[in-house]
Amino acid sequence: MVPDDNNGYTDVFVNDALTGVTARVSLGPGGLEADRYSFAPVISADGRFVAFDSLASNLVTGDADEYFDVFVHDRQLGETEAVSVNTNGSPAGGGFPDIDATGRFVGFDSGANDLVVGDNNGTWDVFVRDRTLNSTERVSVASSGSESSGNSNHPAISDDGRFLAFDSDGSDLVTNDANGSVDVFVRDREGGLTTRVSVANSGEEGNGSSGGPVISVDGRFIAFSSGASNLISDDTNEAFDVFVHDQGAMDRDADGIPDADDNCPDNPNPAQEDHDSDGLGDACDPDGDDDGVPDANDACPLASPASGLDADLNGCTDTIAGLKTIVSGLQIRPSIQHAPMAKLNDAERTLQAGKPKVAENKLKEFIAQVNAQRGKALSNAQADLLSTYASNLILLI
Repeated sequence: MVPDDNNGYTDVFVNDALTGVTARVSLGPGGLEADRYSFAPVISADGRFVAFDSLASNLVTGDADEYFDVFVHDRQLGETEAVSVNTNGSPAGGGFPDIDATGRFVGFDSGANDLVVGDNNGTWDVFVRDRTLNSTERVSVASSGSESSGNSNHPAISDDGRFLAFDSDGSDLVTNDANGSVDVFVRDREGGLTTRVSVANSGEEGNGSSGGPVISVDGRFIAFSSGASNLISDDTNEAFDVFVHDQGAMDRDADGIPDADDNCPDNPNPAQEDHDSDGLGDACDPDGDDDGVPDANDACPLASPASGLDADLNGCTDTIAGLKTIVSGLQIRPSIQHAPMAKLNDAERTLQAGKPKVAENKLKEFIAQVNAQRGKALSNAQADLLSTYASNLILLI
């Protein structure tokens, strides 16, 4: 399929349907071909990252465990890394990978007991590797965090890496698991909840084994096969069937608003406030008043300044109080600072008394005082800011 394929083993390839080009990705440093079998590939949404299982020992340095391991190949950088690694970072065995849309999170199962601290059940578990944080989390646990007494396998991960579906014969992942069969579970990594989904609509547990789950991109729907005859009515074929469990409308931020209707699905905002009506809620909008000033730098993040009337560019409409703050912060002699501050106090007082014309005249006198100190006590930049600010206030009166 590709030139120089001389290893005599099964490899993992990626075909670009647009260009027709096929490339081998089960490669070690410098394009070294694998010295053993590679298989079970899964790929990120953009096609950059490919996770796969391999018995090869030369895909990464220090792979001496002689077990199947899970690897991820970065097609853009041409690099391969092991993800089924122990707490020391060394390959420790794993299989059946699945990868999220971005390639950050990789789910896999493993019988190793040193991938995380406190793994004492002596069985196969399901894990998630965060390739950004270089951390591994066991997800085949009960909502309390306690480990399972049974084997857990075949992970399937949602696009954002939050939900992991898997099958397990453990009877202690949820309460009232008494069917003695393999069931399908979903772990919500953010909520810390484990739920059994191979159940009837009434919640009755299946009377047969279920497994091989796949999960929708948002984690809402889980498909699986089952030999149970009581998951739906009129199941009389006495054969394994395929079922879909609907977890219900997803609400990632648990604010009571389904993600499909939530203007900030990852930030709790039950009131759905959207000050600038741009469809992005105030809780997650980086510029909540759409004034061009990021909220992180905006003194008035939800109050757009009047057009062109924001002399100090702080995201707020200019006010007399704001100008007084600027004047009081100037590093000039108090005797020089006193006169313009007095004009501002007069302008503020007369405006509050309902005398806008008098206030306007006081602001004009303030501008004259500022210009008198231009190039003396005040730099040109300072004088420009103060006079522009005062001119804006006149326009606002």
